[in-house]
Amino acid sequence: MKKIVLFLSLGILLCLAGCDSNMLEALSDDSSHTAKFEEARMALDDGNYQEAIDILAASYDASNPDPEAVRILASAYMGLAGIDLTYILENSEESEGDSFDAIASALSLTDTGQNTEARFITAGSADDLLANLEQAQDYLDDLLVYYDGQGLTPNQDDIVQMGMASAMHFIIQIGAAASDVTDNDIPLNKDAYRETFPDDPDLDTLLNDFADHLDDPGNETISSLREDLERVSNAVDTLVEVQGADEDLAEEFDEFLTELLGGGSIGTFSGQRAAAYVDSELLGYN
Repeated sequence: MKKIVLFLSLGILLCLAGCDSNMLEALSDDSSHTAKFEEARMALDDGNYQEAIDILAASYDASNPDPEAVRILASAYMGLAGIDLTYILENSEESEGDSFDAIASALSLTDTGQNTEARFITAGSADDLLANLEQAQDYLDDLLVYYDGQGLTPNQDDIVQMGMASAMHFIIQIGAAASDVTDNDIPLNKDAYRETFPDDPDLDTLLNDFADHLDDPGNETISSLREDLERVSNAVDTLVEVQGADEDLAEEFDEFLTELLGGGSIGTFSGQRAAAYVDSELLGYN
């Protein structure tokens, strides 16, 4: 047996010695590729998100995206935005129908701590958070477009990851719009929205200003919010297909989308609809 192994080993060495050096380079490149991805995964697991990005971004090709690179890069940018998806899984069973709070719980950001219940982030933090989430969306979109162009069925995990990134992007955008109108910090849960839109004689005025701000023709937020909702809808369809409609995660995202649309379509989602959602689902004064 040892002789057979020895002869095989010698044969491989002789073959390599007689072959073009490109074969050695190919093996070296493959080894380097594997090592690079392993290093990026380790950085991601350790929470070193920028390091993971730095390892993979320079060699990334949007026209021919490597699925593993996309998933690591998208996850790293979601990490930079303060997203920890384990929070959704931990809170979905305990949310008691509060889909907004359950999903927003994935934003494991340092809040302003105005009180123990309301969660806010500073108004100035929105731009960087949104930019990181948009970068994650761009990477995932590259991959989904590539799948479509090649006539391939998209990976279900990629659709769900896009939906989760988009749900967080939506929540921060809506909160930032509320912050713009009220000169408050950005609300991240129901208690924070109740502080932002208090139940006093000015509530209707604040909600109308919020709606008008989103519906302003010079404001592109509504089109971005609709795109987020479309991606959330795709994720809901995938989650229901994989998990079933009654599973916690699928149910939370489905409820989140259904309440936001209020029986309407994604294409007609507006500032007025957003204000109605805040009033009926987040404030609950009536």
